[in-house]
Amino acid sequence: MDSIAVITWLKDLLMAWGLPGLFLVSIGDSTFLSLPEVNDIMVMMLSIETPGAAWKFALLAASGSTLGCVVLYTIGRKGGEALLRRRFKSAGLERARRWYQQYGALAVMIPALAPPPMPFKLCVFSAGAFGFPLRRFVIAIAVARFARYFMGGLLAIRYGPAIVNVIREDFRQVVLAIVTLAIAAAIGFAALRFRFSSARPLGKPPEPET
Repeated sequence: MDSIAVITWLKDLLMAWGLPGLFLVSIGDSTFLSLPEVNDIMVMMLSIETPGAAWKFALLAASGSTLGCVVLYTIGRKGGEALLRRRFKSAGLERARRWYQQYGALAVMIPALAPPPMPFKLCVFSAGAFGFPLRRFVIAIAVARFARYFMGGLLAIRYGPAIVNVIREDFRQVVLAIVTLAIAAAIGFAALRFRFSSARPLGKPPEPET
């Protein structure tokens, strides 16, 4: 049995397990397996069956993905830069390092949201190798993954099983649509927060001295 057949067999097995399978798929996809669309499809299918629990399915998938990313991050943290230097040129590594230094959490969140061929696992490994703060890494991954899966669940509730067939045929386009919705929601939330903080009354001015 070749590697593709093994992965297909494992994917079908875990999908049949329901929620535990979703969690395990999410961990595996973020570490050493290559199951790029399975998490999204499982969250969508479960959301269609139980629309009110879509956020729970997204949270479960995001939790498993974050845990798997922490494993890969930890491996990168322990000697990962030396391995990267053997595979990539020094100039490229320095550009990647500056990317993390300049953009911070966005350098982690964008790959976590984006579909293949974005080298997500390499970005996770590099974050550990370059010493990106673990707490910020976990928050960035968890927020980005939850946004991606939850938006996918909402699309599945809105359009039904047809969206699952679409994602099987054109995974990249669907995830790009999800990313667009997530970014729009983030911008809207930031605008509302700014408007609320701007409208908040200022504190009582100090009384003049006599």
